[in-house]
Amino acid sequence: MNVATGQALGVDDVARCVASYVDHVGTIVAVFNDHAQDIGLGVRLSADGAIEAAKKGTGLSRVIRFIQREDDSGVLHDSQLMTALDCVGELLTAPQNNGLVLGAMQSGKTTTSLALQFAGPIVYLLTGRRLYPIYLITSHTSQEDQTKIELARFLDFYGELTVIVDDQRKCRLIDYVKQKIDPFFEYSPTINTYREHVLQQALPDTMVGPRLEDFLKRRVHGGAIRQVATLCKKANGKGYAPLLIIDEPQYGASDRFVKVGGGVEQRPCVMLQIFNQIDAAIGDEAGDRVFIGLSATPYELHDIEAVWKVKQYLTSSYSGFNYFGGEVIDAEADVSPPRTISFAQLGSELYESFMANISLAAYDADPHVFARFADKIGYSQNQEHYRRDVEQTLRSAILKLVADGATPSTGICIRLFNNNLRSHGLIQNLNLPKNQIDVVEYFGSDHKGQSVKRAIRARARPDLPYLIAVTNRARMGDAFPAGVEWFFEFSKKASDLNALLQGLLGRACGYDKNSTVVMSSENADLVNDYQRQHGGYIYKPSRHSYITGGYRRGAPTSLIRVRRDMSDPLIVKFFQRVDKDVVEPNLIQNEAKLKARRGGTKPYRTGPLLRIADELGLFDHLEQQGVRERLYPTYPDFRIARANDEVRNSRRPDEALRYSLDEDGNCRFTFREFVPGDNSHGGARSRGYGSRDASDRDQAGDKLEPQINMRKFDPQSGAPIDDKRINGHLVMTAMRQPGNWRAEMVTLPLVSPVRELQAGEKTYPVAHSPYSALMSEEEKAAT
Repeated sequence: MNVATGQALGVDDVARCVASYVDHVGTIVAVFNDHAQDIGLGVRLSADGAIEAAKKGTGLSRVIRFIQREDDSGVLHDSQLMTALDCVGELLTAPQNNGLVLGAMQSGKTTTSLALQFAGPIVYLLTGRRLYPIYLITSHTSQEDQTKIELARFLDFYGELTVIVDDQRKCRLIDYVKQKIDPFFEYSPTINTYREHVLQQALPDTMVGPRLEDFLKRRVHGGAIRQVATLCKKANGKGYAPLLIIDEPQYGASDRFVKVGGGVEQRPCVMLQIFNQIDAAIGDEAGDRVFIGLSATPYELHDIEAVWKVKQYLTSSYSGFNYFGGEVIDAEADVSPPRTISFAQLGSELYESFMANISLAAYDADPHVFARFADKIGYSQNQEHYRRDVEQTLRSAILKLVADGATPSTGICIRLFNNNLRSHGLIQNLNLPKNQIDVVEYFGSDHKGQSVKRAIRARARPDLPYLIAVTNRARMGDAFPAGVEWFFEFSKKASDLNALLQGLLGRACGYDKNSTVVMSSENADLVNDYQRQHGGYIYKPSRHSYITGGYRRGAPTSLIRVRRDMSDPLIVKFFQRVDKDVVEPNLIQNEAKLKARRGGTKPYRTGPLLRIADELGLFDHLEQQGVRERLYPTYPDFRIARANDEVRNSRRPDEALRYSLDEDGNCRFTFREFVPGDNSHGGARSRGYGSRDASDRDQAGDKLEPQINMRKFDPQSGAPIDDKRINGHLVMTAMRQPGNWRAEMVTLPLVSPVRELQAGEKTYPVAHSPYSALMSEEEKAAT
C-alpha cells in the first residue's frame, strides 16, 4: 500500500487509515480529560463528532492528510497537551498577567504553543473572556514557514474536537458562572468555531474569522510592528484580550547602542517597540493584554516574580538537558543529553589525530595570526599546507562517519564560517564524492524562507547520506530531523550560555534522537560544567540578562587545599599530627619571618605528610561524596595523589610527575607563609633541586610537592599576626612582629585537574530590556 500516493489502496486500507486517526484523537481526548480532571479545570474534550465524520467519510480528507503527513509537525502529543492545559490553569488563576513555559530544547514547545489554541474556547466557556491568540515568532522566514505548516495541520487535525463544560467535575480553580456566549459556539464549541465565529468580530474585514496570517506575526522592525499593534487595537476595541504567544522571548530582547556622529544612540529593540506600540494602540486598556513566552533559555524572565511559570512535560524518549537554573524540568522523565565531545576526542575515535589541530579561525586567519597559532601547536608547515591538512582531515572524517551511520541516509550538520562564500569555498575544497554523499548548503537564496526539514527532504539524492552546511541559520526555531546524527560546531568559545545552548547543541536535542555534537575543547568543557551544575548559572547567561549572587567558573586546578579551620574531626587530628611531626622539627619559632631549619643529607626538606594522611585515612575521607559536598561544595569528584600515583605535567603532558620519597616514606614538601585572601599561591609541582630551591632550572617542576602554609600567632593572646603585606605591599622584616608559627593550610596535588564551579542565584533582564519594567523594587535593589 502506497499511502503517500494513494495507489493500490483498497477499502480495507482506508478503514485502517480511519482507525489510525480515530485511535490518535481518542488518545488525545483521554489525555486531555485525565489532566483536566487532575488540575480541576472543569472542562472535558470530546471527539465524537470528528470520529463520526471520519467513519462516515465526510471528514475523510482530514484523515488522508493525517496519514499522508511526512513528519509529526503539528501533531499533538501527551506532554505538549498537558503543558498547555497547565498554562490555561494559570491564565484562569494566576495574579500575574504574563507567563512563561520553560521547556528543554526541541522538547515540543512549538506544539505546546499550538495547543494553546484550546485556551480560547476553555477560557471563553468558563469566564466569557475572549482571548485573541497572536503568535509572535522570530524574524526568520524559515520559522514562519514551519509555523504556518504546523498551525495549519494542528487546526486541521484537532479543530473539530469539542470542548465541553464538565458538570460532573466542576471547575475547582475559579467560581464558574454560566456565561452568555456566541450561539454558534454554544452549539459547536470547537477551536474552529471559536476562530470562525467568536473571533469573527475582532477583525470586521473578515467573513469567517482570522486567517493563518492573522495569527502569525514575525518580530521585525517597521511595518510588521504596526501590523501587530493595529491587530491588537482592533481586537481589544471589540472586547478581545490579545494573547501574545512569544516563541523564544529572549530573541532581540534588549536595546541596541549605535554610534552616531560623536555619540552613542540607544535604539529600542523590536520586542520593546511591539509592547510600546500595542500599549499605545490599546490606550487605557493596556493592562488587558497577556503574553506567554516559550523558551529553553529564558534568562530574562525565569526569575522575575511578575511572571508565572509552567514547566514543559517531557518523556523518556527525549534527548536533551532536563534542567535549568539548577532545577529539574520534569522529574518524572528519564532523560539524557546528547553526547558532546571535542574535536580531539573525535580524532582519537576515528584515528584522525589532526582533528585536534583544526581551527577555522587559523584556516582563515591573516598570515601573522596563523604563524602564532602554528607556533602554539607546533605546526611547521605554511598556512596553505595547513588548509590542505584541514580539508583532507575533515573529508576523511565525514566519509568515515556516514559510512558507519545508523541508516543509509545518515545526516551530518556542519557550521563553518558565518560567511556564505567562505563556507561554500571550503565545502567545495572538501571534494566530497557525489555518489557517496549529498551536500545541502542551507544558506544563501536557494533555501530562503524554507525550514531545515523541508530543505533536507528536497535534496537531490534522498537515497544517500547527506551533509547539511549552515552559517548563521540553524538556531532556536530550526528543528532538525532525527536522521542528523552528527553536528560539527567550529566556533572557538561561546559568548554566553544562550549562544552555546541555542546553537547546534540545541538542534541536536529532541525526541527519538541519538546525536553527537563535536565542539572545541573550550565549548565541550563548558557543556560538561553546565551539566554538572544542572543548568546552574555558572557563566554569562545571555546578552540581555545578568546574574545576581556570586558565581564562579574557575580555571582547571590540579590541587586541593585542606584548611585548619574546616569543621571536621579527622582534619583536626591531621593538623595536630602535622604540628607535632612536621612543623615542630623544622620550624624556628618566635621569629618575625618564616624560618625553617636546613640539614640532612638531601638539599631539600622531607616530612611524613603522606604517611600521616595515610594512617588517618584522610584522603579517602575527603573524597567521600558527603564530605566533599560539605567541605568542597564547588568541586566535582576528585582524587588526591597518593604516594605511588603519577600526575600528568600540565606544561608537558607527555611527562609524568611523582613524589620524591625517602626510604621511610617521607616526601619532599615546601613551607610557605599563609597570606589571608590570596589563597596562598603555590602549585603541586616542585620548584626544582638545589641548595636554594630552583637553582637547577632544567629540573624545575619535575616532582610533586605538597605545601604547608604557615601562619604567625601572638604567643600570649593567640591572635593571628598577618603583617607580611599591608595594603598589598610587602613589609620590611625589621618592621614585622615576632610570633609563633603553626600550619594553617596544606595544599595537595590532585591526580587529574578539576574545575571549581559555583552557580549564581538568579538572572534578571538588563535595564534596557523590555522585561525590566516587570521587575519589582526588591528585584531591582538586588542587582
